[in-house]
Amino acid sequence: MTPQPATPDAPLQVPATPSGALRNDATGQSNKVLATGATAPGKRAGGRVLLTTASLSAAGEALYQQMQGVPPDEVFFVTSGEAMRDRLAEYSSIEHVSVLLHTLENELLFDTKQLTLAQVQTVLDGSVPRIARWSFDGCEIGRGTASLYAFAAHFGIVRMEAWTHYHHIEPWGKTTTRPVTAAEIAAMHTEVERAANFLAKGDAGATYTSSEIEATLLQGKSVELLSEFFTFDYESTMVFADVLNDPRWFDTLTQQPVLQPWTKVRHPSEAWYPRTAAITRVVDSPEAASGFELYFGSNPELYRVVILPPPS
Repeated sequence: MTPQPATPDAPLQVPATPSGALRNDATGQSNKVLATGATAPGKRAGGRVLLTTASLSAAGEALYQQMQGVPPDEVFFVTSGEAMRDRLAEYSSIEHVSVLLHTLENELLFDTKQLTLAQVQTVLDGSVPRIARWSFDGCEIGRGTASLYAFAAHFGIVRMEAWTHYHHIEPWGKTTTRPVTAAEIAAMHTEVERAANFLAKGDAGATYTSSEIEATLLQGKSVELLSEFFTFDYESTMVFADVLNDPRWFDTLTQQPVLQPWTKVRHPSEAWYPRTAAITRVVDSPEAASGFELYFGSNPELYRVVILPPPS
């Protein structure tokens, strides 16, 4: 369906505000940010900032608040590269910016135009503040690791994250007007147990447990959460109900649930993955970036690519 969030495996262990300019391997130009008055009076320091589009905003706000508590007044629509530039230029620094757009390998899809990362870099140049962490939360842009590395290094971004797979999100929930009974819980337990694997919470990619969800239902409270799963190929008709009803959830001999079907597939490209199944791949040089692109071609599992350019 749509793109979505990347989260770190551990707290940042690097300086939050790099200083100095870096060379850009793609263009050979220096980062111009420090020469443009990014710390001029009138600019503000940002904490958690989400840049998205109107079409993705409802799901995006719900998912980010479910996982990371992004304040609603730090969610902004960007319809073009120029709109992104103007929004970033309002800040002197940002702790963590997440970009939730439809994306492809090395491309961002704005409302009216599709731009490569190199084109976006040209539009943004001179307007990017110091950014400690940048998450590309759209689909499969993590496969273009070399371009991501050049982009992060050019702007002196301390840590950049991206996913290698397509990202599907949609609401999932159980509604009730009264406390449910133990018998009712037993009847729905298997579905809740499966769903819990795909209901992310927290900044480290933890998931809700079936006992947490069932305790809420026992109290008579409704459960409304965003589900997410990742697939190697884009499946426009895929819905969360298909994931929950997939026959790979069951052992054909015992007919008992198998709660990690992504480990039971013939090939990684056939799987759908929860966030917690992602493999973190650290890329800290142009050579590592190019090497990962080759490696991914024969190892198409879900990766959360973490770009760590050397500090300036």
